[in-house]
Amino acid sequence: MSTKGERGPRVLAAYALAGIVWACFAWRFEFICDDAFISFRYSRNLALGNGLVYDTLREVPVEGYSNFLWVVWLSLFERFGVEITAAAKWSSMAASLILLVLTMSLAARRLSLGAGGLAATGLFLATLPAFGLWSTGGLATMPSALAIFGVLYAFHSDEDGPKLPLAIICAGTATLLRADGVGYLGLILIASYASASSTPELRQKMRGAALITVASVISIGLAHAIWRHGFYGEWVPNTAKVKAGLTTARVERGLLYVGSFIVALPAVLIAVGIGARRWREGPVALLLTLFTLIAGSFAYSIYVGGDFMPFGRFLVPALPAAALLFAWGWSRLAPKPAWALTCLCLLSSVSEAYDRGPAPASIRESLHFRSDREFQTEVTRWAEMKRNAAAWELWGRALALHTKPGESMILGGIGAIAYRAPELMIYDTYGLVTPEVSAHTAPLEGASPGHDVRVQDDFFLRPEILAELPSKPTYLGALVGLDMTAQLTERPEWLLTPFPGDAYIQRIAAKFSADYGVRLESEVISLSANEGFPENSVLHLLRLHYD
Repeated sequence: MSTKGERGPRVLAAYALAGIVWACFAWRFEFICDDAFISFRYSRNLALGNGLVYDTLREVPVEGYSNFLWVVWLSLFERFGVEITAAAKWSSMAASLILLVLTMSLAARRLSLGAGGLAATGLFLATLPAFGLWSTGGLATMPSALAIFGVLYAFHSDEDGPKLPLAIICAGTATLLRADGVGYLGLILIASYASASSTPELRQKMRGAALITVASVISIGLAHAIWRHGFYGEWVPNTAKVKAGLTTARVERGLLYVGSFIVALPAVLIAVGIGARRWREGPVALLLTLFTLIAGSFAYSIYVGGDFMPFGRFLVPALPAAALLFAWGWSRLAPKPAWALTCLCLLSSVSEAYDRGPAPASIRESLHFRSDREFQTEVTRWAEMKRNAAAWELWGRALALHTKPGESMILGGIGAIAYRAPELMIYDTYGLVTPEVSAHTAPLEGASPGHDVRVQDDFFLRPEILAELPSKPTYLGALVGLDMTAQLTERPEWLLTPFPGDAYIQRIAAKFSADYGVRLESEVISLSANEGFPENSVLHLLRLHYD
């Protein structure tokens, strides 16, 4: 039975149940990742009237973000003094909830679902750990997925033809929200055009709307590119130079990324499988568009080599499509098999959300794609990112108190630290906001996704690089520590800089002095509990002296 136009208690209960479960999973994975603070720093500078810049001391600004509209949106909250982490979190959650509702609405309108099938579809999507985790995170992931889905909804929610104004608005929003939004839109528009109904009138409407939407996307994208070139002097974001490009190593890593995603979320593969069941009996144009969106998302992730963040961030736009394929397959099954399959999908997703997924550890480890670190489950990766961002916010607050405007620091994690220390200029070892890195460095083999370009700290001390920098780096790095007694002999990966005075510092101090004539001075500053730091906290600074 179709629920189109139906607003009975059972249908409303299905929406409510899915919404409650979604809220539980969003709360389970609530976090703000460090990368989000890169965009936050741009938003702050825009709100302060400095323009879309990361460092105000650079004469030529650098586009180290890939989410233009998200940065602009969050700058409005910065402008009026709203805590940006809360603004980003609630904006993303609102987009996620709307996406859940629209997915269920489209399933009800086009896939002949009763209230039971609608509830199963909503629970399928709400329990996917990737959907719950990226409901927060601080990035434009979920707003972008909503805008992309809005185009699909505009073309396929009504049997009488596409909603052209909605398609244009959502397509323009998706184009400006994320740099890769155009690719996902292309998948939807090409599939919608190619699979248009055999009815001449409807086919003409569908193809005409697709062409007009494509023209609007091209116009908006071109206008943005012209503005980018005028402001940044580049046709593409600096992030594309650092992260994009087709190599054999990236394709291999991308295949592992997709394989790891499927192993972690087998419900998605099940949805694709049952969605193919008797698909010619359903809305063919919609179903083919869903298959195309999922296949294209996998292909894109393989091309770019995946992403180091947890639970397949680049595949989030495909999750509503998987839920709709699940809905179609569910409607083709008898009640008992349909509910048994629903329970199987929910059980696998819920167990994965608590790091108890059904896949054996040996299979997971064989698909390890974060090559620069030891294997982690997706939940472990999320937990570490959450801890890191909280620690780095603490470091940034300490640096804001004990560094001076105009001073600079060499860092790898440039998000929370730099946002909380806005007057500190940053030299980024990954090159996202420091173009000198990508200009002088080739991609690494065996890197973690998104970290293909990286330099060592002494890169910025080379004479030819110093000549290109706006100023000489003031600090090699920093660390907020709780234990003054630690004596390290190796550099742990989780430290930006080890404790001053250890064997590592002595080695690099000797190297810097011999190779570059630069002297390292260790500064240890006590942090006060009255300033919001834990008892016995200290800030370690490594100051660079150019004799």
